Amino acid sequence: MVNGDTPPLPDCLEDYLYRGWSIFPVGYRNKRPLVPWKQYQTAAPSRDRVINWHWGSSACGWAVALGPVSNLFAVDI
Repeated sequence: MVNGDTPPLPDCLEDYLYRGWSIFPVGYRNKRPLVPWKQYQTAAPSRDRVINWHWGSSACGWAVALGPVSNLFAVDI
């Protein structure tokens, strides 16, 4: 952190948060959740939590919890 300011997040994470999506970190290659994730099926994490995940881990990917919490649904064909 610079002068106690919150470090910036990448634009993609800012966009996910702006959209209200419930996101959580997953392994970069294996896509396994890096945190207990079931709670994010009903409530999105705080911006501070996402910041801590982002700056507190090495390379990771990001998953979006589908369903009402993110107002997103997928069809796998």
